[in-house]
Amino acid sequence: MKKLVLYILFTVSYLYASDLKNNQDQMIQKTLVENKSFIDSISIGFGKIKSKHGVFKLGLQKEFTSNIYENEIGYLNGFYDLSLNRWNYTDSEVYAVAFSPVFEYSFKTNSSDFIPFINIGIGATYINKKSIDDRNFSTHFQFEDRIGMGIKSSKYKLSFNYFHYSNASIKKPNDGIDMMLINYIYTF
Repeated sequence: MKKLVLYILFTVSYLYASDLKNNQDQMIQKTLVENKSFIDSISIGFGKIKSKHGVFKLGLQKEFTSNIYENEIGYLNGFYDLSLNRWNYTDSEVYAVAFSPVFEYSFKTNSSDFIPFINIGIGATYINKKSIDDRNFSTHFQFEDRIGMGIKSSKYKLSFNYFHYSNASIKKPNDGIDMMLINYIYTF
């Protein structure tokens, strides 16, 4: 009798787990079909540090699946941004990999051709050097803070952005660095 009860419990558990896995697989397939891909846009950015050092930023983005907030003025949504950055300095180059969720508020207009927006984000960055020229970052890990504004259409975004990188005083010294970028995004 004890073996029969154990067999029934095992069989019911197995069937439940199989059904749960099938439902999970169907949800994953449905999500992939609805979202089409994990990446829906690419970006390229150029800028300056202290008006003399160059910055290059290449990124991949994925839009949030739905709006977070909407009112009569506009709507809040956003995207995830994964980027590779190169900062040209006098004697060296710094490479950085950054990941940041970016929240974007788009203003409603009478024209659907160009929509103005503002955005803000805080993410994580890994830089390959802890110091360059007159800057001592102390850690490879940095936070990427950004704020920007621009215009967008259904396929393109053009924005002007301010970026700040620092380790939030996890370790001192924490010189940080500021830069301005013009960013162009193409949506698939």
